[in-house]
Amino acid sequence: MKGINYKKLMDSKKNTRVRTKKNIIANLTVSGMLLTSTVVVPASLLWAPTTVEAALVSAELFSDITASNNSGTSASAPYATPGATNQVNFSISGSNAVTVDVLNGDKVAVVGVPQGLTGLVQPAGNASISTNVTLQLGNFPALQTLIGTVTPAVDTLISTVDGIVNQNLADALDIPPTIVGGLPNPLYTAASIVDVSQVISVNLDEITTQLDLLNQLGQFGQANFEVPAGLTENERALIANVDDGLFIVVNQRINQILDNLQAAQIQVSILDGASGIPGIGTLISGINTLVQTTVNTAKATLNGTVETAQNVLNATTNLADQVASASVLGQTNVVIPTNVTSPTYAQLVENGVANPSTPYEARFEATMSQLDLITIDLFTDADGNNSIWFAPDTPEDQTDTPTINPLTAGETTISGTAEPGAAITLAINGGAPITTTADGEGNWTTDVPELVEGDTVTAVAEADGESASEPATATVAAPVVNAPTASITGNSTDGYPVTGTAAANAAIEITNAEGEVVGTGTANENGNYSITLNPADVAENENLNVAAIVTAGGQTYRSGNTPIVVPADDAEQQTGTPTIQPVTAGDTSVSGTAEPGASITVTVNGADPIVTEADEEGNWRVDVDEVSEGDTVSAVAELEGQT
Repeated sequence: MKGINYKKLMDSKKNTRVRTKKNIIANLTVSGMLLTSTVVVPASLLWAPTTVEAALVSAELFSDITASNNSGTSASAPYATPGATNQVNFSISGSNAVTVDVLNGDKVAVVGVPQGLTGLVQPAGNASISTNVTLQLGNFPALQTLIGTVTPAVDTLISTVDGIVNQNLADALDIPPTIVGGLPNPLYTAASIVDVSQVISVNLDEITTQLDLLNQLGQFGQANFEVPAGLTENERALIANVDDGLFIVVNQRINQILDNLQAAQIQVSILDGASGIPGIGTLISGINTLVQTTVNTAKATLNGTVETAQNVLNATTNLADQVASASVLGQTNVVIPTNVTSPTYAQLVENGVANPSTPYEARFEATMSQLDLITIDLFTDADGNNSIWFAPDTPEDQTDTPTINPLTAGETTISGTAEPGAAITLAINGGAPITTTADGEGNWTTDVPELVEGDTVTAVAEADGESASEPATATVAAPVVNAPTASITGNSTDGYPVTGTAAANAAIEITNAEGEVVGTGTANENGNYSITLNPADVAENENLNVAAIVTAGGQTYRSGNTPIVVPADDAEQQTGTPTIQPVTAGDTSVSGTAEPGASITVTVNGADPIVTEADEEGNWRVDVDEVSEGDTVSAVAELEGQT
């Protein structure tokens, strides 16, 4: 027989249920096909259960399911070493089958993993399955067709054998009753009273044994096989597909019976004592040859019929579904081997267990169900039907997570808060650690290399007698560069002074409408600047923009623009408007900028004016009575010869 194309057979399951299958290895064989079948189903034949995201519901395959594990643990004898790996077998048994619907998916064995052990339970080899199977032939039309084809073909062979062995030798060998001259033929006389069955034995036991096995497939009997145990994607369940393994076992047994039927030998032999029958000694060899030839021809015809029927069976597109639908499980035992890692207290908390007890009971739900009825997301530890006990480590108090004050590119210090006296470990972009200690009020600060926009800073605090905190993380932001203040005065003869304030030490850039730079300068440490524009570079009434540029962390940052307009020459030119630095309630002085040398008149709420003069850099300052919230401060500048 040609090798069985298991890929084609398994792919047939896709026709009625969407199920992803891996490639199928062909030409599996099983030796010694008796009533009990034992086979290891390769992982490549089976569905990999990584997409089940659906707590185990009450739709179980048996009404009397029991489950256990061999951990040997209890509340008084838990696994005592957090982090250790323990080999644990989960056993699931049932015998009282309930009605199942093939449309609800494959029959599977499932071990639901409690939430606290998510990621800590892994399959450790193949699941072993032992089940007593009955095949409901009414749900297995392909097998009915096969039996309906093979049985009549065997009957035909048996009839052919019966037909020849139940003749007398004379008829079988066409011996004439008379000889020349019409005299009686003595050979005919001797042969006509001896049946072929008295001379030749034809043994059909090998044929009938295989036919009986084929007709008794409804009482399939014990099937022992192994299938891979897969872990769901969310690591909350182990699943072993019973139907996939059962299909291989059933199909192999059917094909083995058919192979054995084709290989069966029909034993043709001369009976002891045949040579002592009077008058037929010369006929024995001839009748033996005739019977052997007849039997061989009939067997060849049977083999052709069996091979054709076998090919039709294996080409059945929904054969796997027919096997699943026809299979009724009796007493079934499943063992799923696993490696279970003992959890630490921190792992239990991380997996969502609030205030884990010591010892900790992990309740597993082990059952047999149908694939489409499994809803792992609804599984809760309270549903478990067998337990493993653990002794997680006693947790230390954890240090509070520190804070990190906002960070800006260009800064060379980092500060924040933590538990008083806690050791602080910093890292910038995961680099070398930088350490400091929080003071008695919980404040900490440390010098660092100049920060760059986008740098990631982490801080971990650890107080004496406590475990390290969770890390605090902050990202370095770009500096905010405010647009400068700006005023312009002057004329086309002496030039145009532009004065104002910006970020301390910022570069000042003045551009025209085309973006051409017409003036540059630098603000001093107080943020004041003064730039005189060359009359040749600008025109009266021309629109200009003033921007501040700051370099921080190796990058430059530009402010928005402050617009100014080049003044036109007048008979009497107006002095540029002075600036006033922010004034806060309680201040006793007012300061600002103006054109260098300008006379500054300051009033508070319109009271008596106070007069001062801007210095050569344009800065001015006056003392005033203590100002209050809501007071209005005004300043007017006047250069000699201008208004």
